[in-house]
Amino acid sequence: MRLRALGLFLPRAAILVVIGLLVARLFWPALQKLFALSTMLYLAATALLGPGLLVNILLKANWGRARPVQTDLFGGTWPYSEVWIVTDHCQSNCSFVSGEASMAFWLLGLVFILPLGWRKGGTLVLATLGLLVSLNRIAFGGHYLSDVLLAWALTGWVMVALFQLMSKAGWLGPAAEGLEQRWTAAGRWIARHLATMWQRRPLRSGNQSLAPGKKAEPKNTADN
Repeated sequence: MRLRALGLFLPRAAILVVIGLLVARLFWPALQKLFALSTMLYLAATALLGPGLLVNILLKANWGRARPVQTDLFGGTWPYSEVWIVTDHCQSNCSFVSGEASMAFWLLGLVFILPLGWRKGGTLVLATLGLLVSLNRIAFGGHYLSDVLLAWALTGWVMVALFQLMSKAGWLGPAAEGLEQRWTAAGRWIARHLATMWQRRPLRSGNQSLAPGKKAEPKNTADN
């Protein structure tokens, strides 16, 4: 149970950190010295497209493969279905493919933000964690081995495909600096418009909101 809780917490926390750093980079260009914007965009996009869109929204919500504990082989009510056969046995959050195994594999992408000297050890730690989390789902009866292996394969395919697309676009090379500059410009534009909205906010007198350009009437001291 603790291992499963860890497998649920770490990827979600990592995604929140990645998104938080992307937002922070909009307003603090100096963060460019700490991490590459293109790397953070890559991690956010692969999490969204792989475990998010492909695994949880497209496959798990529509494939209909019942989990092992839901089948008659293990005391459940549904029959066993082959991995490539779409059924209607399960209505939502189904067995094919494993969302937690997909997220565990995605964690391997975090090695790109580690210093070069730490990447070998980081890969070993993250791969071991991903293996344990994934096999733990099989032990729970939540997934078949095929669900786990295909979750790894599909997530890996998304990560490789996006890496190649970003490389061809130059975002991981020559065009990276231009991307940084456009991100900084976008942050300045957002900050400028937020400041304008703040300056134009309605004035308030007590609990009453005043329309723009309307002055508050003086209080009658006799009412006090």
